[in-house]
Amino acid sequence: MLLFLQHESFEVDLDTATEFAGGPHYIPQSSYDLVSAVQRQSEFYYNVSLPHYIDDKFLLNAIHRYKVNCNNFSFDPYALCYIS
Repeated sequence: MLLFLQHESFEVDLDTATEFAGGPHYIPQSSYDLVSAVQRQSEFYYNVSLPHYIDDKFLLNAIHRYKVNCNNFSFDPYALCYIS
């Protein structure tokens, strides 16, 4: 895959780029707001790319909290448990 794309330019000249209007016969197939979705995803990516998400101690602790919550949920599905 990388060999195929290695000569492909991914840079866009924003000074000359125009907004895609789809042409005169374009009929959108979806009403999904892609711009909002990208914005939400960028906020999520920022949060999960913080340094503590690659720390083994933090991740092992998160796994433990998840397992405890799953165990508690199996006994009482309506209980919310906060483990510190």
